[in-house]
Amino acid sequence: VVSIIFFLFSLLSKEVAISLPFVLLAYEFTHEKKFKKTIPFFAILFVLLLYLPFSPFHLPSYREYSPLKGKHPVFLLLNLPLYAFLYLQKLILPWNTCIDPPFPLLSSPLLIIFWGMWFGVIFLALKAGKKTLFLILFFFITFLFISPLIPAVNPLADRYMYLSSIGIFPLLFLLHRRWKYAIPYILLITIFSCLSMKDWRSQEGIWKRTLRFNPSSYLAHNNLGVIYRDRGELNKAETEFKKAIHSEPRFYAPYVNLGNIYFKKKNYKKAKSLFFKALEKRKEPRIYFNLGLVYLYLGQPDSALYCFETSAKLSPSHFPSFLNAGILYFKRGDIEKAEFYLNRAYRLNPTHPKVKKYLEKIKGGRGTLSQ
Repeated sequence: VVSIIFFLFSLLSKEVAISLPFVLLAYEFTHEKKFKKTIPFFAILFVLLLYLPFSPFHLPSYREYSPLKGKHPVFLLLNLPLYAFLYLQKLILPWNTCIDPPFPLLSSPLLIIFWGMWFGVIFLALKAGKKTLFLILFFFITFLFISPLIPAVNPLADRYMYLSSIGIFPLLFLLHRRWKYAIPYILLITIFSCLSMKDWRSQEGIWKRTLRFNPSSYLAHNNLGVIYRDRGELNKAETEFKKAIHSEPRFYAPYVNLGNIYFKKKNYKKAKSLFFKALEKRKEPRIYFNLGLVYLYLGQPDSALYCFETSAKLSPSHFPSFLNAGILYFKRGDIEKAEFYLNRAYRLNPTHPKVKKYLEKIKGGRGTLSQ
């Protein structure tokens, strides 16, 4: 009963907990053969799967521009031995851990080699003792539930590997049965940890490390550009945003960020072009707002007003959109619409001096002020 309760709690904690009934099944297969013990756990799992489509929980999905998105499951299945090898390498020799690791996709004879290796491991496991067989099954079962067959934001992220490691490290000890072999390994892991610590101390270090192991990471280029931009290093930021666009042209954020760089450099035509490209990829209120500011500086208030109104509709809590729309309507002489937008801005930020200024002008002209 206690184990069932803990299993229920684990399901609320991590999605990979759904692999535990299959781990229990593997244990019964290799040890006690009392398969009836696993029935309550599979029953809970079955009820959960029936409930999920009607629950408020979001099912996991690939990152929007993941190289795995749209790939046929058979293709991913063929690549499983490669992914298992990459996980093992990160578990045993974690020298290349990073936030956004590269994700290889093979469709060559190399896959035959990887499949041959894993069939060899399975064959040896069947001939080994029951403890060795169980630990290998433990790794494979938990790996399947974190493998690219299951959608995830980043299927090769290091944080998914912890449960699978329970099957690997005891297995290494069983194979050698001598602690003296662990000493050089521990020293090696310590060296890897010391060398990587300097990279994990800052956001800049994290993203530079990512680019060292995955030079085409559009996330790393974009986020590093944001760091440079916030430090005022606009030329460096511009370079990183351009690299992010080159690495993943479908990703909208670097277009917005690069447009903001050109806006700060007063190159409004380039900024306008980039904001339009960003809107082709995602209709976001902040992009419309930024485009509205560009139109203001280009002397096109009507286009700016359209952008501010669109931004306000998409984001009812975006104060600057309501403020700028209200001011433009006031300057146009449309007091009714100006009052509407300025009152909305007032409710969002009643202490802002510009809101007070224009509402007082309206009040002075009408003698009343609706709030």
